[in-house]
Amino acid sequence: MNRTLYFRADADASIGTGHVMRCIALGQEWGRTVGGPVTFLGRINSSALHERIRLEGFSLIEVPAVHPDSRDARFVRDVLARAGQDAPSWLVLDGYHFDSAYQEKVSGGNRRILVIDDNGLLPEYHCDILLNQNIYARHLSYLGRAGMIQLLGPRYAMLRMEFRQALRRDREIPPVARKILVTLGGADPQNVTAGILAALAQIDIPDLKVKAVIGAANPHEAGISALVNRLPLQCVLIRATNDMAGLMRWADAALTAAGTTTYELAASGVPFLTVVIADNQEENARHFAEQGVASSMGQFEELAPAQLVVQLRDFLDNIRQRRAQAQAGQDLVDGKGAERVVAAMLSFDISLQKARWSDRDLLLEWANNPQTRSNSFNSRVIIREEHEKWLAAKLKDPDCIMYVASDHQAVPVGVTRFDVTGDKALISINLAGHSRGKGLGSRIIAAACSRLFDELPVAVVEAWIKEENIASLRAFSKAGFAAAGRTMQGDVPAVVMHLYRSYRERN
Repeated sequence: MNRTLYFRADADASIGTGHVMRCIALGQEWGRTVGGPVTFLGRINSSALHERIRLEGFSLIEVPAVHPDSRDARFVRDVLARAGQDAPSWLVLDGYHFDSAYQEKVSGGNRRILVIDDNGLLPEYHCDILLNQNIYARHLSYLGRAGMIQLLGPRYAMLRMEFRQALRRDREIPPVARKILVTLGGADPQNVTAGILAALAQIDIPDLKVKAVIGAANPHEAGISALVNRLPLQCVLIRATNDMAGLMRWADAALTAAGTTTYELAASGVPFLTVVIADNQEENARHFAEQGVASSMGQFEELAPAQLVVQLRDFLDNIRQRRAQAQAGQDLVDGKGAERVVAAMLSFDISLQKARWSDRDLLLEWANNPQTRSNSFNSRVIIREEHEKWLAAKLKDPDCIMYVASDHQAVPVGVTRFDVTGDKALISINLAGHSRGKGLGSRIIAAACSRLFDELPVAVVEAWIKEENIASLRAFSKAGFAAAGRTMQGDVPAVVMHLYRSYRERN
């Protein structure tokens, strides 16, 4: 299915560029995994962002007005209706102004809705998937339609491809940080960049080098440029870079607004300080500090210049603190968030039916597939009599839930089984021979777990996977599972993975 992914997102000097940039990350993964086109619908007041979208191979259509103007939702509905696709398309909404009324207006028709929401402030969410990639997401409560999947926490932090390709865990942490990256977001309306640079100029660290990045929507470029020319340190001003990943590789430490850039820095292993320049960043800064991923300087407007200098000096000189933060950041954000989001989206292509006695021949064929037997903890071939006795018992067992999965063409592609004990379910999955190598495993796992969470009060799904079964480990990871330890199945070592209700991570 060659479906278009649509984004409704805006960018300007007041709201910044973060909404559009994380949508670009999701669009990249959609193109890589699905191969379908990507179209942005929005008011994006930046020629640099226009060019970035074009270079990605995406389309951009400007909306005639912005909600609550009624022309916004009507225009979006008309664009999607004219597309006339046979398969359901996806519309992603990323912006604080896309309230419950707007979500309801653009719903319906042959489309699914994914809402990216950072705050959990709306009374109700009209979408198929609710995504909050922030570190504090698990503390929020979302009310939505039946079957709404919630993707919550940094396991779903969406990194652009340049960051994912550059991830490494062998970053050197020097005794004193001398290469400093300053990045205060795409807009920085309060011109915090200038205040940070002025403070850095007062720090008595020899050979200090600073690279200051300002976004495409920053209105203070002329003043910052004049300041940089007067500073008594080596400072380079960079505008609207397309190589932020390279700048993070260069940096020993970073000073950043507590927005979406924090997740890129964490994944890159860069120790960083956060400063809050908007009210919606306070929670992010606080939780990053509580989990030891970053240090927070709090609200910039409340920082006295002398206090700012002291905090910066102490941070740059504290190798133990920076080393611990770098490790904690990479443990928190592994760079696979966009893969997990797309897997959840594609799980809607999978239909599930409870297994029946009439499925016995198909299930036996799949069970005896050579690759299935090789990946099983007991690799011997299963005989028919044994299989039928086992299946009859499982179909009668009230604590066993077994789903046969079919693709969008109603072709059976695999089976999942859950053995439920209390609030925990043990999952197993088996694919049809013709389904292997197509990325269906993660989609089936995601669809089946979502269905199970809807039907039963299960708190956690557990998987046991052979250590050498790399494909299965990757499929479960893409479906949102996280490693939870190791165990032995007989004399075979296995990795234990967990998925918690509502796709929440456990911290």
